[in-house]
Amino acid sequence: MAASISLSDPSSDILSEVNQEFEITVNLSINAADGTKYYLRSVFFKSGTNKYCGYTWSGQNWYNGPFSSNDGWKNLPSIIISSDSAQTRVKSKLDPLDNDCNSSGEYFFKVERYTQGGSGSFDDQNEQKIIVDIKAPTITVKPTLIKTPTATSGFKSKSDPIIVAPSITVSPTLAVIVINSSSISSILSSEFAISDSITASADVDLSTVAGLAGRRIGNLTYLTLIIGISLIFAAAFWSFKKINNFRN
Repeated sequence: MAASISLSDPSSDILSEVNQEFEITVNLSINAADGTKYYLRSVFFKSGTNKYCGYTWSGQNWYNGPFSSNDGWKNLPSIIISSDSAQTRVKSKLDPLDNDCNSSGEYFFKVERYTQGGSGSFDDQNEQKIIVDIKAPTITVKPTLIKTPTATSGFKSKSDPIIVAPSITVSPTLAVIVINSSSISSILSSEFAISDSITASADVDLSTVAGLAGRRIGNLTYLTLIIGISLIFAAAFWSFKKINNFRN
C-alpha cells in the first residue's frame, strides 16, 4: 500500500545534551481501512549510514528494542487510521550507551512504521537534520581537608597511637662472701700444721715457731679481708654498669 510520512514542528534542531528529548509531529498518509493500527519508531542516524539508534517514548517508558521479535514493536506508540491518514506527536532521545548515538556531529531523524504483524518499513518522508553538540563533561576536583588531631591540655586524642615504654627498675645486688671459722681452721690446719716429727731434742725455739705461726695467721686474715673487700667493689661496679645499660 502506498504510504508517505510528513514530519513537522520539531522541538529543536540542536541537541546539546545526550539525554535531551526531541519531539516532532508525524502525519501518516496511507490507503488503509479505518481502524488499522500502526506503530511508529523514532530513529537517529548519521548521513550515509543505516546504523539507527535512539529511544522512543511509548507513552509509559523509553524503549530501544528489540523491535521485530517478541512483539517488541508493540512497545512503540501507536496510531489509528481514519480516512486514509493519522497524526500523532512522537518523542525520542539519543542513546548514551550506543557508540553510534552518543557523539557530537550531524545526524538525521526519521520514523519507521510497523504493522500489527511486526513488519517494519521506512516510508517516503522528509528526513530532519539535527546537530548534536555534546560538550565533554567538566570534572571538578574539590579538595578535602583532613584535620590533624592535636594534643589538648597534655592529653592525646583518641585517634593518636599511645606507646607505653616499659618501666624497668633494677636494684643493685651486693655480693657478700661469708667465710666461716671452720673454713679458716681447715686452711690453717693444712698450710701451717706443725709436723709431729719435731722432737724435743731438736734445736728449735718453740716461741719462735709460735710467733711465726701467729704472724702467718695474721697475714692470712688480712689477705682474706682484702679479697672480700675487692669482691664487694667488683660486684657493686658490675651492678652499676647493668643499671646504666637498662636506662640507655
